[in-house]
Parts: sequence; C-alpha cells; structure tokens
Amino acid sequence: MSGLLIKPAAPAFYSVRRYVWHNKAAARPTAKEPNPIITWNFVARIRPFCSHFFSTPHRQIRWSLEVLGLHPDYQGKGYGRELVDNGLLRAKNDPAGALPVCVVAADCKEAFYLKVRFNEIVGDTTKTVGKDGSDNPLREKMLGGGSGFMDEVK
Repeated sequence: MSGLLIKPAAPAFYSVRRYVWHNKAAARPTAKEPNPIITWNFVARIRPFCSHFFSTPHRQIRWSLEVLGLHPDYQGKGYGRELVDNGLLRAKNDPAGALPVCVVAADCKEAFYLKVRFNEIVGDTTKTVGKDGSDNPLREKMLGGGSGFMDEVK
C-alpha cells in the first residue's frame, strides 16, 4: 500500500528538491539555449523524435533496458552480456507474458547489442526531425548514438 502512495509522490518531491537545491554542475538556461538538455528533461525533449519507433501496437507495452554502462576497465569481460541476458530473462518471465525489449544504444555500441541477441534496429533518434520540422536537440548538437533496438522475447 505504501508503494502506491510513494510512486506518485516521488516526482513531485524531486521537482521541489531540484528547485530548492540546484545542481551546480547542470547546464543553465542562457539566451542562446533557454531549455538546455539535462537529466530531468532529457526524455521529454527527445520523446517527440523517437516515440514513433515504439508506437506500433506490439511495441507499446515493452521492457526497456536503460542505463547499461560499464567502466572501460570492465568492458570485454562478459559483464555487459550478463546485464542484457538478465534483462531479457526477466522480460521473458514477466507474469504479464513475454514482452518485447528495447534499448537505445550509445554512440558506437550498436555492434554490441546486435551481438547480444537484439535483432532489429527500429530507428535512430539522432537522425529524426519533428513533425513540425523542428530540429532534434541531439542532432542539432551533433551527438551520436540513439539507435533503438528491439528484441521480440519468446
């Protein structure tokens, strides 16, 4: 029961916290960049440029593997594969049934995800423009990565 109360309250708490205790390392709005990309607005700023990748009926309900990263000293030792395999196994054993799994790859990591059982690149968030012709902030800043992968878990 307490989990039901905490989940909706958490975003409000963190919004107030960000307002009261500013992150001094975060990008600040400027005249040139009134709405800079930061951790708290990243998804909202990017969603219009990639939501169509995940909007088909069989992809609307899915598992997402997020923030899978390894320190370079530990790369190439199988830890990344273990993380992905664990995520895929959890999705496969979901009580709701086997759901597709998605991941958005960082720059130059597409080969890794193709190697660890992801079989379909559904798009690249850094190469899209808005329906109204607006430029994608990732593309505008010439940031790489953003390939969306899907794996149909069976």
